[in-house]
Amino acid sequence: MKSFLGAFKYLFKRFYLTVIFGPLGLFYLLTRFREKNTCYVVPCPHIGDVLFTFGYLNAYKNKNNIKRLVVVCTKSFKELAQMYPDDVDDIFVVSDYVMNLILSVDASYFYALILKKLSHVLIIVPPNHFRGDFSEISRFPGVTLIGSIKYGILGLEEKDSFAPPVKQDEDVGELLDRLGIISGKTIILSPYSHGREAGIDISIFEAISSRYGDLGYKVLTNVSANWHKPIRKTKALCCTLREAYLISEYCSCVIGIRSGFLDLTLLSGTMVLALYQSNHTGTDYFDLRAMPIVNYGLQYRLTDDFDNDITSIYEIIDNNLVQGEKS
Repeated sequence: MKSFLGAFKYLFKRFYLTVIFGPLGLFYLLTRFREKNTCYVVPCPHIGDVLFTFGYLNAYKNKNNIKRLVVVCTKSFKELAQMYPDDVDDIFVVSDYVMNLILSVDASYFYALILKKLSHVLIIVPPNHFRGDFSEISRFPGVTLIGSIKYGILGLEEKDSFAPPVKQDEDVGELLDRLGIISGKTIILSPYSHGREAGIDISIFEAISSRYGDLGYKVLTNVSANWHKPIRKTKALCCTLREAYLISEYCSCVIGIRSGFLDLTLLSGTMVLALYQSNHTGTDYFDLRAMPIVNYGLQYRLTDDFDNDITSIYEIIDNNLVQGEKS
């Protein structure tokens, strides 16, 4: 029965994409993205995908002799696009609904073939380059998320370099005060990903919060959705992606489930510890060590032994913790 329901859901999704969303998305592309000598880049709205796309825009422009490049994104990613002033010539902000329409064109094999004819539009959705879903990545142990984007979609070479977001010369003191960041003595917990919990026992984060709070650290929980709740004994950290990038440099470390938020904070230069549930199949694909600029990227796969896990996590944190005020 489950297999039947699974097959029905799959067929319904393909029908929906091919017959309804696909044509609407293609019509939108053809009618709205028509400027001459312009390339439109549309990364799917996940932090990691957007970061890795933006970081290689300069190399992509040079390789393809692009005169004008426009990033198409949702409102939450506009500030990140603005942190690439030399690579992004303009920003086209769309609603979540319109973004889904556009992405549906790349999700359908038939419309993806048509999309290839539109050489001035590039949609970046790494999962669409696997036949099935992300479970397929276990068949390609050497493939990483950033490699999928750099080599598979953008067509770049190993020599092509990655550029992190540009930090403008600005006084972040007021921002640190507003968000409650104590320079060199703040730990950020990130227990949520893509708007949902990722199967990790929340007591792991509660134990981390209790221990390091008692040691004098200020512990914050990154929250980005209304239903997100701060971990016990922590304060909520609610900020934009740009603000998170700017403040994380002044934190001792960021600890969380594997998500794009960890990519963002790692690029700022702080120590990051990614936690994976025991049955996670994409540890290699999402490996922080595959990042083009690695400072303090650490990982730990959880087991079924809570006491062993928390002891190991404490040891990793203690051995790598960045302490003291940062200037």
